[in-house]
Amino acid sequence: MALSVGVIGTGVMGSEHVRRLASEVEGVVVSAVADADLARATAAASAVGARAHVDAVELIRSDEVDAVVVASSDATHADFVLACLAEGKPVLCE
Repeated sequence: MALSVGVIGTGVMGSEHVRRLASEVEGVVVSAVADADLARATAAASAVGARAHVDAVELIRSDEVDAVVVASSDATHADFVLACLAEGKPVLCE
């Protein structure tokens, strides 16, 4: 059974996390991607067959996500990490 990972943020680093998780990490599936820019989220999600979100908290609360990578802007890190912890989801904050 694969670990379903959600990635928040699809800038340079977030997009690279999506790509590497999907193509280089065995046992991981990128199931969701979120970005404040829905077009960027959709582009990154489409590349790996994931669901796109504009609301990062919606991604965090999704039953389709087992763990989260936070690669959004620095000012959002604390809120997103705390939301992951509140949901009991492992989180890697870049």
